[in-house]
Amino acid sequence: MNTARELAPSAETAAAPLAAFPPPAGAAGGAPAATARQAAERLAGLLRREHGAMADFLLALADFDRDRGWSALGHASLFDFLHRRLGLSAGAAQLRKTAAATLQRYPEVIEPLRDGRPIDPSHLADAPCM
Repeated sequence: MNTARELAPSAETAAAPLAAFPPPAGAAGGAPAATARQAAERLAGLLRREHGAMADFLLALADFDRDRGWSALGHASLFDFLHRRLGLSAGAAQLRKTAAATLQRYPEVIEPLRDGRPIDPSHLADAPCM
């Protein structure tokens, strides 16, 4: 299996999604309100895509954890896999590990997570912080 660095897109590939959202004309220095609105709409669209991608990642991670894929690859834990194999910081690995565990226990939170909506904590009283 490839590491995150091996799977990371090249600079050209990484810039490709942004090419779909070219900067508005006249965006440099003191943008008028119309240009600012266009930029805000672009940011909102990118954020929606980010929410969907994170939800997909966390669902796949929850499945990977449930199947103990990390163990099959020689890692001591999901945290170890995320930190050492995928190169996440310890804090980021812990957050994703906690989120994957929460999704396994409370699968109903995935749609609000995907949409970027707040998650109602009333039915997650015993869940770790996400």
